[in-house]
Amino acid sequence: GTLTYSGGSAAQAISAAMTLDRSGSMGGAGSTNDLSLEAASISFVNNLAATDQAAIINFSSSIAVDQTMTSTKALLISAISNESVSHSGTALYDSMGVGVATAETGTNARKAVIAMTDGEENGDSTWLLSPEAVISYATGRGIPIYTIGFGSAASGTSSGATVLKNVATGTGGIFYSAASTEALVALYGKISSALSSSWTIDFTSPVTFVTG
Repeated sequence: GTLTYSGGSAAQAISAAMTLDRSGSMGGAGSTNDLSLEAASISFVNNLAATDQAAIINFSSSIAVDQTMTSTKALLISAISNESVSHSGTALYDSMGVGVATAETGTNARKAVIAMTDGEENGDSTWLLSPEAVISYATGRGIPIYTIGFGSAASGTSSGATVLKNVATGTGGIFYSAASTEALVALYGKISSALSSSWTIDFTSPVTFVTG
C-alpha cells in the first residue's frame, strides 16, 4: 500500500495567490487598516524565496488581478501599493475563486490561496455564490485556501469568521484571525513559514496491508 506522511522543515517552492480586501469597511486608500494590510502583504512578499511565486488580487465589489503570477518582488509590491479597485462592497466568494484560478497558473508544485477579509460576502459575487461552491471549486483543483479574518471577521463567534473557518478547513488550509493591525503583520509571517516548510512523502510499500 501507499503511506503518506506530511511534516515540515524541508522548504518547498510555492505559488501563492493573495486576495486582498479593499472594501469600504477597510477604510479606503491611506487608512490605517489599508496601510497595515499593505505592510503585511509586502512583508510576505519580501519573505519569498527566489524560486517562489505570488500573484496579487485586489477586490471589493469588483475583482482585479493586479499582478499575475511572478517571482519579481518589485512587481508584486507595486500591485499591493497601487490597487485598481474602488473601496466599496465585498465580492468575497468570487475573489476566492479568482484566487484559485490564479494559483493554478503557478509553475511550482505547491500552490495555495491566501484570502484576507475584514467582513463577509455582501451579495457582490456573481459566480461562486456560497462557501460550498468555493470549497468545491478549490478542492477540485487541489488548492488549499488559507483564510485571514481581520477586525470583526477575526471574532470566532461572527458569521464571517465561521465562513472563513469552513472554507479553510474544507480546502485543506488554515484559518487565522487578526484582531489588530499588529497581529495582521505577524500572521502573514506565520503563513509564509507554514507554506514554505510543509512537505509530503509518498512511500509505496511492497507489503500488502490487511485491515479488519
